[in-house]
Amino acid sequence: MQEGISLHEDLDECLFCGQPLTAHRKEQLNAHFGDSVTELQGDIDRLVEELSEAVEASKNFRDRIPSDGDLYSELAGELRAARSK
Repeated sequence: MQEGISLHEDLDECLFCGQPLTAHRKEQLNAHFGDSVTELQGDIDRLVEELSEAVEASKNFRDRIPSDGDLYSELAGELRAARSK
């Protein structure tokens, strides 16, 4: 997930901003992008996947609701009212 860190392992200057990359700065960056950030990113990825699945499930549910023409005329009005809510 942190491709930039591996790109800079053997460099003394940042590829993106041109700033010096001292051993101390590399330690700071490794600490910043450590396990807790990776775990958070994994949690976010899982939540995005769950949300995507929920959206898909709601679309499938919506598509199963009959159209007005599939109902008796006296029920179509009630269905329209329910849809608007």
